Amino acid sequence: MKKPTKAQVKFIVWSLVMIILMVGVFAVFTATNKKEEDAKTLKQSLRQQEEALKEKKATVETQEGKIHASQAYSKMSSKEKNNLKSISFIGDSVMLGSASALQEALPEAIIDAKESRQVWDATKIIKSLASKGNLGETVVIGLGTNSPFSMEVGQNVIHALGKKRKIYWVNVYGPMKWTDKSNATIQAIANKNNHVELIDWYTHAKNHKEWFYADGIHLKPQGVKEYVDFILKSLS
Repeated sequence: MKKPTKAQVKFIVWSLVMIILMVGVFAVFTATNKKEEDAKTLKQSLRQQEEALKEKKATVETQEGKIHASQAYSKMSSKEKNNLKSISFIGDSVMLGSASALQEALPEAIIDAKESRQVWDATKIIKSLASKGNLGETVVIGLGTNSPFSMEVGQNVIHALGKKRKIYWVNVYGPMKWTDKSNATIQAIANKNNHVELIDWYTHAKNHKEWFYADGIHLKPQGVKEYVDFILKSLS
């Protein structure tokens, strides 16, 4: 067998290098397109959820169909359902993305969720809801995604709600550098206050990346269903 010349070897090596580069570029291009597509879908979904909250619609059409998340609610006893007739939700964009599914499961619930909301915004929201008679006997908080917060800030939220209400705080999931810090503070608040209970979304979600859009924070329709069902089970 004739030994290849140096020129032939160089040609083969360069050909392989070019193929590897082309595959790499294609992979990056595909991943970028996926992220952009997810971001566009998420933005549209959040806008729809915001409008639905304004009109208190039961469901919102998304690009992937209607969201239904009432299985956990249907399994509740009449007493448990009755206890949830006076319930308020205060959250950020993660909760906003699930607002219509929550509203479908709990039609009488008051849901106040908004993009980029911080924990320290909650005190003002609580006062506003209370002044309008919209602050339930049960309150579910879904905050801590957008930045870490101190124990003092968290306690201010609990004090604003008072000791007579049952409070649930949904912890956070995502690749944020402050995830552990936010969750540690939420856990500490639940430990300190007898009327506050942790809803451990982080542990429930951590092995299910398929529930999330490319950012690893916001939820696809299947994730929304899991999120809402998990909250309802925690409330029952």
